[in-house]
Amino acid sequence: MIDDMGWDDIGYQSVDLKGVTPVLDKLAAGGVKITNYYTMNTCTPARASLMTGRYTVRYGMQYNVAINPGEPWGVPLSEKMLPEYFKEAGYGTHLVGKWHLGSHSPEHIPSQRGFDTYMGYVGGFEAYWTHETVGVISDGRHVCDFGFGNASGYYDIIDRPSSQDIYGSDHREDQKEAEENRDDGDGEGVHSTTPTKTPWASSFRSNSGVMKGQQYSTQMFQERAIEILETKSPFDEEPIYMHLAHQAVHSPLGLPPADSFSEDETLLLDEIEGKIGDVQGAQTRRHLTEVLMFLDKSVGHLIHYLEDEGWMENSIVVVASDNGGDSNEGGSNYPLRGKKASYWEGGSKVPAFVYSTSHIPEARRGSEYDGLMHVTDWLPTLAAGAGLEMSGSAGPLDGVNQWEHIVGSAAAVDGGRPRTELLYNYDPYRLLPNSNHCYCCWCSLCHYRVYDTGYAQGAFRSGKYKMMFNVSCHGWYTFDGDMLEEDHLTDLSKVCGGTCNDGGTCSDEATSDYLFDLDQDPRESNNLIDELPDVAQEMRDRWYEVTFREYTDTVFEPLDLKAYDVWAENNWWMIPWLNLEPPEISRR
Repeated sequence: MIDDMGWDDIGYQSVDLKGVTPVLDKLAAGGVKITNYYTMNTCTPARASLMTGRYTVRYGMQYNVAINPGEPWGVPLSEKMLPEYFKEAGYGTHLVGKWHLGSHSPEHIPSQRGFDTYMGYVGGFEAYWTHETVGVISDGRHVCDFGFGNASGYYDIIDRPSSQDIYGSDHREDQKEAEENRDDGDGEGVHSTTPTKTPWASSFRSNSGVMKGQQYSTQMFQERAIEILETKSPFDEEPIYMHLAHQAVHSPLGLPPADSFSEDETLLLDEIEGKIGDVQGAQTRRHLTEVLMFLDKSVGHLIHYLEDEGWMENSIVVVASDNGGDSNEGGSNYPLRGKKASYWEGGSKVPAFVYSTSHIPEARRGSEYDGLMHVTDWLPTLAAGAGLEMSGSAGPLDGVNQWEHIVGSAAAVDGGRPRTELLYNYDPYRLLPNSNHCYCCWCSLCHYRVYDTGYAQGAFRSGKYKMMFNVSCHGWYTFDGDMLEEDHLTDLSKVCGGTCNDGGTCSDEATSDYLFDLDQDPRESNNLIDELPDVAQEMRDRWYEVTFREYTDTVFEPLDLKAYDVWAENNWWMIPWLNLEPPEISRR
């Protein structure tokens, strides 16, 4: 998974970044591009939908854009997650990179939610080099968000003074047992010069138990992925499910090592920057391009290993973004409208493809799948591709199995598609800070929230129609200077930087309903809300019907200041701060 990669941020379909992602371009050209793929419009909801196969309204994750540091909420423990299905089928399961689905208690750490091992960060973003959570400061100290988790606990692996773990097995007993049964690959063993800090196996070639010095996250994640694979074989009795959730290209953009690029690559970067010219945000676009180019090279190292060691003879590789690009941080969704966190197409329609020389028929490779697909579909789709039986979900899945359609075996049998509609979201809280309407009030007599659905925000797609409810206006934007001159829908201002070309005012304060025929108008330039009132009403009714088929009020909780006290006591390390006893390894 690539973080915040917009529709226009991958080489094969970008107007300004051609040649920046040759590895991803080659994989996509040799696999199946999913040209009508939708995700959620921000990080946490997208990852929750992927892991559960269910819309976020089912378990109260529909509110807010993300779980912020110190907020004690996350995907409820009652929800069964994707790695748990694979684990039940005998797979080894590993998460490398970003989590962002809750970390306030030990039970919410990834290594207690179906992953055998986890190395990465639990929050939404961090510094690429120092691994500190940007903006989270207490008593003048930044909080570090990086760790390693397995069945015995969650451990600090950043080499900082007085670093220690907060819970898990006893260090001395762990160290003694681990030295006798060392296993460098799966994290159960240890070889550490500082055993009182980190009783786990290093994920780096240094074979120390901690990271020495600053290391760039993209490279760290690639090395950890290869290390896991080195302990296995492509046809091992215990196959592997690995979720590699990169930090790139999310802000704040930490530039890769200065010597990362060849002379030709540097010339390409300069050429791209020159074409941007004086467009607002040109320097940020250049920085994103460097981060993206290094990510592509990192993926290349991993793919090279998979090919050389025979893994491609029995593997499925999926590449997708978690949400649309953020134009304020150098991302682009051109020619789509809007950006990350919006319900416009640019917020949730993103690049995605599947690559496999073993599971995709040769005749299907290099093709496209244009069926409507949603992030919730990955769970049943990957399960079908791997031949897994599925049971035990907390409720009916919203995701549908698209595997046979992607590989082409179902397309010849029937011309239909498994999905004809999708719920972007239903959020009765989002407008609260900017609204004078009491659309969500607390009833002191009944002790429950009373909703006026007329002021809920969200969007719904059915067939060719898409309707958005109470959303603010966003425009179109590109960093490409030539396109800015040629395309009448764009202007030199940022998305929502002035008056939209369709006459609406670009303001988070002003909201309206919109109806579009995406078959005829994929760029959302012609609002049909007044022309097709019957269609609009049908869409609204269907939005309510799908949402309230199974609805749970938001589980959002505000900042808990206790978190800062616990982090300060543990060398400013972002760790669980509630229920700190070692968890039982079972789901409620």
